[in-house]
Amino acid sequence: FTDYGPTEHMVSLTLVSLIDAKSNHSRDPAKVLEAHEWEKKKMYFKDCLAQHHHFATFVVSTYGLISKVVKTLLKKASSLLAE
Repeated sequence: FTDYGPTEHMVSLTLVSLIDAKSNHSRDPAKVLEAHEWEKKKMYFKDCLAQHHHFATFVVSTYGLISKVVKTLLKKASSLLAE
């Protein structure tokens, strides 16, 4: 992640995943979050780049699991707020 200046824009898509849905019973919860993250990135990433925006997915589960990207984004945000 970069430090977003006053003229830079970041688009963040929040998605809450239902880990215990029937279609996810046989899958690892972390893999379900990764799949949802990938699907949303596939849909929106190119459009954001075409408009010179940064794009980040914010995928969490109904049980409080968070994706790797969310962990990184939260760490970055907390370090910026601490300054």
